[in-house]
Order: sequence, then structure tokens, then C-alpha cells
Amino acid sequence: MTDYITQVTIPAIERAPLENTSRRRYLIGVGHLKDRFTGYSIADATRFRTLESTLQDISRLHGKASAISSRTVLSRYVLQQLIRDEVIDGNPLSGMTIDLDSIALKRQTPKRGGQALTGDERERLVTYLLELDTTIESPPWTTGKARPRPSSRAKHDRVVALTLLQAGTGLRVSEANCAKWSDVDVDDDGVLNISVAESKTDRPRRIPILDPRINQFFRERKPDKDDDLHLIGSPIDPTTAWEDGNCRKCVAASYTAWSRELEIPLLEHARTHLWRTTLNELTKGVLSTSQRAAFFGHTEEINRQAYTDLTNIDGIAASAGPVLGGDEPVQGTTRKTTRKLRVVE
Repeated sequence: MTDYITQVTIPAIERAPLENTSRRRYLIGVGHLKDRFTGYSIADATRFRTLESTLQDISRLHGKASAISSRTVLSRYVLQQLIRDEVIDGNPLSGMTIDLDSIALKRQTPKRGGQALTGDERERLVTYLLELDTTIESPPWTTGKARPRPSSRAKHDRVVALTLLQAGTGLRVSEANCAKWSDVDVDDDGVLNISVAESKTDRPRRIPILDPRINQFFRERKPDKDDDLHLIGSPIDPTTAWEDGNCRKCVAASYTAWSRELEIPLLEHARTHLWRTTLNELTKGVLSTSQRAAFFGHTEEINRQAYTDLTNIDGIAASAGPVLGGDEPVQGTTRKTTRKLRVVE
């Protein structure tokens, strides 16, 4: 069974017209399945009771969401392929209910997402990151080393740039890491706009960097010639995207350190998705629900359900003034950034 998954399932997922986030999620599901099917023949692995216990085991160890994703992989990319190859006659999972709830791994930490930084917290963090000298300061994951390695300094630089990009755009971490300088244009006011080809709504969108200070930060990083470079890029090779697992480890280490340094408790457990909720709150007084949904690349219903922080209303009041901080406009720009938000489609 594991040989079949390697030779047929993985190539089928890689060929499928999937978003990058879905493809990564399914390949993680493949890993869970291969771990549990080691030593099984195809005949034994495709018995319903074997499939059921496999999915329940994944739910118990990795959570219900991982089990649901693994079931999708099983049905679409394993069992359907076996039917096409005339190895089995039908899908044993079709129409069958499996209890994935009662034994699912329970979250031990507060749920990530759905919470926003206050206006003051966001301002403190953005100001702090803009003032950091990542060429000499030791990243939090190299604490105790007298001289951080160049790769460590590069990781520190990338996580700071990634955080500022998300703080100014609300891009998903996958979108931010995929963005290249060839996707960026500069309008007449000097504002950088990022074209996002893929999103969960399958509709491309064009996102301005909202905060003038962050806009200037990326203007100074913009390469003179090679537009094929990534805005963030791998710490080892800026021509490639930052590998997801390594990126998330560095983000987690940094957020935890910043939480203590700046006394922002939310950063202790929240991660990159908090920026979408934060900007959603800050732009409520400027953008309609439909405009915010278009800006963040999701539906209006998702905007209401998942990106409204009912525990924090500071951002709503803050939106009556400038959308985001910064006393000085970007060189060559005006405060038209705020007005641009009103016409995002």
C-alpha cells in the first residue's frame, strides 16, 4: 500500500489543479497515511475497519482536521485511483460515517486566529521591528551563541520582513512567501501593490501595502534588476520560497520572544493569521464587509465568522483616524493610501 501511495497517489496530488495550501495539507495527510499503512497489503489496507481505525488514529494523534484531510486524500487520491486501476471495485468509505470527534486530539493551547492585536500593540510591534538591525542582532533561536551564523541572521531578517509584510497587507503566510517582486507594481503615489494570483476564492486580487512606513521598508529592499526574487525568500536562496516548516518554526520562536520583550501576551500563542483579524478590525470604519472580503481574499460570510474579534473593539475606534500608523507619508506619496482602501474591489 505504501508503494502504491508513493508511485500513484503523490504524483496525482502533484498534478492536480490545487492551491498550494491544499496541496501541502494533502501531502501532510499522505505522510500520516503512509506511517499507518506500513506493512499492509492493498487488500488489507482497503478493508473498511482498517480505514476506519487509521482515520481514528490520526484524529487521536493529530486532531480531527488532520483526519478529515486524510480522509479526503484516501477517497480522492488513493481509493479512486485503485478503482481506476481495477484493483478494487468500489470506495469502502462511500456513505460511511466515522466517529472522529470523541477521540480527537484536544487543543491544549488557545485557538489561533480570530483574535486581533490592539492598535497600541500593533504600533509597538511594528515600530520595534522597523528599528531592528537584523544584520547584527542575534535572533531568539540563537540565544547563547556569541556570534550568530550568517544563516541565523538571514532567518532573523526574513521573519522580520515577513511579519512587517503581513502587518501591512494581511496576506496569508503562504501568499506572502510566494510573492515575487515581479508581482509588485508602484503606483503614481509611490505605494507598492502586490498582485495575488491565488486565494481561497480563486479570484486574483491586488493589495496595497497600507502602512506608509512598511511601504518604505520594502521600497528600500526592492532589487534594482532581478524581479524574479521573492519579497521574503528562503534564508539560503532568495530565488526560492521559504520552506513552510522552517518558516513557521522561526516565526514561532520570534513571536514568543517578542511577546515577552514587548509585553504582548497574544503573541505567546497566536501566529501569522492574527494579522488578518487585526487589519480587519482596523479597517472596519473604512471598508464595507464586501470590500474587506475582497481585500483579504475570502467570502463575506467567512469575514463575519472568522475575522471579527469580539474581544477587542480598539481597532474600530482607531479606524476613524488614519488607517494605520506612521506620522510621515512615504517619500513620493500622500495620505491617499487611506482613500485607496475605499475602492478596493
